[in-house]
Amino acid sequence: MQSRSPYSAPLIAAGLILAGVAMIGLGWRGGAATLFVPTQVAYGVSGGLIGLGLIGTGLAVFVIQTSRLTTARRTRELQRLVGDTVEIFAAVRTRTADGTRRLPVPLPPPAPPSATPWSPPVSASATPNGSAPPVDDHAPYKPKVLLLPGGKTFHAPTCRVVAESDKGLHLTRDEAESAGLRPCRVCTPA
Repeated sequence: MQSRSPYSAPLIAAGLILAGVAMIGLGWRGGAATLFVPTQVAYGVSGGLIGLGLIGTGLAVFVIQTSRLTTARRTRELQRLVGDTVEIFAAVRTRTADGTRRLPVPLPPPAPPSATPWSPPVSASATPNGSAPPVDDHAPYKPKVLLLPGGKTFHAPTCRVVAESDKGLHLTRDEAESAGLRPCRVCTPA
């Protein structure tokens, strides 16, 4: 199917309205040209009704097309807004313990500067020489599902639907379900 220009429907509507006005004019002209009253009524009714029908159809086409264009514009704006919101949430989550733990409220005072400001925190059980690896205390909070911007379903990180996407918000299954999202039918995240 060939796509049309968004301006083709208003042109069609204008053509129908002009044809309706022309039909009313032809009906009036035909009725004015005769002295026989039943013929005048026939011209007036046929030209008038057909003309009014064409004008009404043209106005309906114009209103429907205007409504469609408005709805399409609002949908684009809403999709952009949802995508921006997901990107903001993703950025906030990367700033809050790598997206695995919520920030405590109120925020604790900032830590004093250290010699290596970007080094990972060392657990209390590590030996002074650093031989023991740090404990991953975020393990119970790791994200289990993935949400794409504008999506209504959540996916397992290994799902083929989201495999090629680098934009996504990592959530726990509880967060996704509480947001009203449905599980993917392809990967059925556990």
